[in-house]
Amino acid sequence: MTSKELEPAADDEPVIWVRRQWNDYRDAKYRLSEVSNLHWTDTSGGVRARAPRDFIHGYVSCDGMLEGELAHSCAHGSGPHYIKVCIVKKVNSKQAYALAEQACRENEERRRRRREEEGQRHLETLELERRRRGRA
Repeated sequence: MTSKELEPAADDEPVIWVRRQWNDYRDAKYRLSEVSNLHWTDTSGGVRARAPRDFIHGYVSCDGMLEGELAHSCAHGSGPHYIKVCIVKKVNSKQAYALAEQACRENEERRRRRREEEGQRHLETLELERRRRGRA
């Protein structure tokens, strides 16, 4: 499949093409806003196949695609399911992929800040415990 133009959904939201594994031939179009928890990894969803390098991955509802198909059958239980998908550059327009990269960077920055805040709270808790023990 060749790169697709950044064609917005009917409601003018940007769309992105996703697949279950980096090398799958089946692609599905989703609103970018419906792809959550974007992150870099080399492990796909479903069969947890390893890719030769990290790709952007996220999660979508299996019944939320605008068009296309994904390697997902709902055979393991009644749907819809929240499934891990891969975003590859070659089937997306430059603009769509750049939007996904930006969303991924923003998500990773939020995660980093949250980890720092949690670490700071943990240090503060340890300091309070240390002071309490010193008084007792």
